[in-house]
Amino acid sequence: MSKELKPTVEDKVIDYRDETEQLRVQLAGCGVAALGGIQGDMLIRQGDYGWSASYQDVVNLRLKYDALHKQLEDTNTELRETMHGFVLQREAFIESHRECDALRKQLETSYKTLKEARAESENLYKQLEIAVEWIESMVINDGTHADVSISAERKLAEIKKVGKDE
Repeated sequence: MSKELKPTVEDKVIDYRDETEQLRVQLAGCGVAALGGIQGDMLIRQGDYGWSASYQDVVNLRLKYDALHKQLEDTNTELRETMHGFVLQREAFIESHRECDALRKQLETSYKTLKEARAESENLYKQLEIAVEWIESMVINDGTHADVSISAERKLAEIKKVGKDE
């Protein structure tokens, strides 16, 4: 006949203290896991004194959080690099635009100068044509010295007038 021993109150108190202590360790493990202290061999394995299903849930959530955080950091890094590239392209575009604007202003100035030079050249050519006509008419008419002087004064006035009209 075997007689079962009934646990005494002291035995129960000791068991409850041990269980309470284990629950405290398990709860502390959940806190450590939640704060990210679960790297490598610091993980508590099923069957270990500090392991519980709640601890495992916290560990799984922390691992997911860490993976998402890493992914977010990588995405932010890529975004910063992309934005930096855009900023560099924008700065290059702005510089290019400034250079184009400076070239356009130079071209406008050159065009204006050429246009003025062309007008002056056309004016000189007309004056030259008038002078050549006059010289030819003098040679053809075999004019006298007085005729040449009067005619020259008229032609000079005509040439100056052509220059002012232009």
